[in-house]
Amino acid sequence: MYGAKEEFDLVAVADPHAANRKTLLGLNNLVGLVKEYDDYRTMLDENPDVHGVVISTPNHFHVEPTVECLRRNLVIALEKPIAETPEGCRQILEAKRWHGGRILVGFVLRSSPFFQQAKRWIDEGRIGSVVSIQAEEIPHVLTVSVMFRSDWRRFRQFSGGMMNEKCCHDVDMLNWLAGSDPAFISSIGGVKTLAPDPSRPERCADCDITADCAYYLPSSTYDHPDQINKANDGLLYKFTRDNSACIFNNGHDLYDHQQTLIEYRNGVTASLTVDFSGSGKTTGRYLKVFGTHGALWGKLEENEIRLHDKQTDEVETVAVTDDGSGHGGADRRHADAFIQMMDDPAYEPEATVEAAYLSSLMCFRADESVESRKMLPLDDAAEFAHLNP
Repeated sequence: MYGAKEEFDLVAVADPHAANRKTLLGLNNLVGLVKEYDDYRTMLDENPDVHGVVISTPNHFHVEPTVECLRRNLVIALEKPIAETPEGCRQILEAKRWHGGRILVGFVLRSSPFFQQAKRWIDEGRIGSVVSIQAEEIPHVLTVSVMFRSDWRRFRQFSGGMMNEKCCHDVDMLNWLAGSDPAFISSIGGVKTLAPDPSRPERCADCDITADCAYYLPSSTYDHPDQINKANDGLLYKFTRDNSACIFNNGHDLYDHQQTLIEYRNGVTASLTVDFSGSGKTTGRYLKVFGTHGALWGKLEENEIRLHDKQTDEVETVAVTDDGSGHGGADRRHADAFIQMMDDPAYEPEATVEAAYLSSLMCFRADESVESRKMLPLDDAAEFAHLNP
């Protein structure tokens, strides 16, 4: 699991759909070796000695099992986003405070050597005071299929929207690098690349232009082992329900491009561009941070990051380690943090529920801004995130 399964014993797995359990266990060579349950409550009742729980249900099923595991005093690794609505996010944060629980949120970018190096340079003052941050998330076409063909991700009511599902940890990364609470947010977006197309049929099997469609994914394509390394969502392709449905005409209601501006209380400004129209070498996570004395920039997938000194005009390049576990080497490190939480009752991860609550609220406000064409305040979200229990 997360490339660190040799460090712990997987005791049981619960999912009401047996096919999901078999897929998960099959990918980890554990079929027939682990107890399976339809109901997570039965699993917890019959395995009272477990130390930790990984919750990776669809977003709209996060709240109930998370609250129950907090009640049972279990260490939790909770996939991002923490919930699909502001109310659900608040419920989880309030439950965490009430029960005094510990949760590692799936904000793997905080564990990425690439972003950790950027944060280190900022904290060391190597670029002076941060002035502005520019980030881009351009997903691979296979990740586009995961988002826009999933039986739940493609609908706002289940995922919480494109920004919440795909980019809440990108927003968290901006907050982390800015070193301040956000004050205002504004956003514009829409559907252009993946808009409904009456000229295409609902099923790929009935389409006569599949040879010209970048999103046509026969099983020979998405089941090929090489595809796992071509986008950060890797094994999620195995769980994608219907790659044979036309990605344009399957009823999804997500934005396929969005640009968001954030103003922080310390004066830093940040922008995040998300665009699902990219492919091939244009895809990836890009970062530029400008400071009073210099700048840093790079692309996560290229495994190096650069720093520019404004006074000397010199450029320093640092290679960052990617162990192949995913997200530029972040996934293994993130799993290690979860293991440390189970081993050390005093250990608290950086990827907290408080940070996750704030980033999701920012994503929800960004979508509100698209619809209202207004800049929206964030003081209430930041204040609740930092409220003492």
